Amino acid sequence: MRDTHFGNHFIMHKNIFMLGESMVIHETQLEVWSHQGAIQSSEATHQSIRNCINNHNFPNGVRFSIYLQGSYKNSTNIYANSDVDVVIELTSAFRPDASGVTNGEREIYAAKYRDATYGLDDFRADVLNALRNCYDTNKIVEGNKAIRLEGYSGRLNADIVTAMQYRYFWHVHENRDDEYIRGIAFKTRNNVWIYSYPKQHFDNGVKKMSLTNHNFKSLIRIYKNMRAKLEDNSEIPENFITSYFIESLLYNLPNEHFTGSYPNMLYRSLNFFNNTDFNDFKFQHGLYNLFGSSDGQWSIAEAENFISSVIELWNNW
Repeated sequence: MRDTHFGNHFIMHKNIFMLGESMVIHETQLEVWSHQGAIQSSEATHQSIRNCINNHNFPNGVRFSIYLQGSYKNSTNIYANSDVDVVIELTSAFRPDASGVTNGEREIYAAKYRDATYGLDDFRADVLNALRNCYDTNKIVEGNKAIRLEGYSGRLNADIVTAMQYRYFWHVHENRDDEYIRGIAFKTRNNVWIYSYPKQHFDNGVKKMSLTNHNFKSLIRIYKNMRAKLEDNSEIPENFITSYFIESLLYNLPNEHFTGSYPNMLYRSLNFFNNTDFNDFKFQHGLYNLFGSSDGQWSIAEAENFISSVIELWNNW
């Protein structure tokens, strides 16, 4: 998409967007949008699920980790947020990818590792049984990717992902630690594997905060509130743009744009996205390109449409 800049106005994709540096959405509104939403209910929801799973009688040797993921974990939740994302990760087994191992190391790999007798399908079944023993079964819905636990009695709605550790091996050694990238892997109900890197995502967000005078997550929350407003106005479909995408999109915004007032930050970020080449953008975890045709990637057209919609909201406030 090519844009022509005339002063403070942009001609963009056959439509004229008068994106001026003058304040359109008042700073007090952006200040409100920048704030983190409530976290007490998310903590109570997380703790309730943790207690439930920890009290279940798993087979001997089964180890797991329970943690928040998504907006509440990354402190980018807004007041409109309600759903809590919880990961229950099987850590006593892992899903390997040895495609990066050299031919000379494959025999070492085969000798060091064997197939687990208790895998992700077994773990998911145990987690489901644990939840059914703790909560009203009418509140539990098996989705394609996550188990939905509807909130009540002070708990928020929760999307629970049952996952296992994932390792992408670079090198395998006989007498020292192997080299691999660690993430999580989980399956859809139609047996499609999905991979995620929550630790790298979180760590890179912390680094970005320190490099942006702690404005990185505030600007994310402003964008997320603008997305919510666009959804409320039926300007974009609900769930058209995920929080995960917004976090990765803003992660690619150069650090020098996270300075000044919130109106200035918003203006400069829209100006940047309106005139940039998205091809080299990375996910916040930093391991893959954000845009492309592979599963889990986004299309550049989706990013352009979202930015266009945010600009229109700015203009018509």
